[in-house]
Amino acid sequence: MFAGSGSLGFEALSRYAKWCTFIEMAPQAANNIKQNLQTLKIDHSAAEVKQGDAFALCASLPQQFDLIFIDPPFHQQLVPRALDVLIHNNVLAKGALIYVECERQASTYSAPDNWQLIKQKDTSNLSSRLFELNDS
Repeated sequence: MFAGSGSLGFEALSRYAKWCTFIEMAPQAANNIKQNLQTLKIDHSAAEVKQGDAFALCASLPQQFDLIFIDPPFHQQLVPRALDVLIHNNVLAKGALIYVECERQASTYSAPDNWQLIKQKDTSNLSSRLFELNDS
């Protein structure tokens, strides 16, 4: 969600992710990701780019994901809504990992009770958290 330059998705693909769906609102950024996929010769069977509103697009995704990156634009309070969309649209596979990166002052969001915090790092400006979905 909020793919931006696509760096997190490209990193996942470079570490043997089988599939990546990039979701980006800005048309130019989505086109840049598409161009980079072509430049890197990443096959259409390994990645797709969906341009549009991340919340609406997540509601229409037909598959579940093992790994989700949430890296929204800063100062727009999008993390709580993104978490809500993931939870209510059945896009998280059993045991999914959810990586959330946001400005530190927005890191007061609360994750659901069945999400275990695995790793957390805070700097003066940035908060990064990795959660695992526990279905037990």
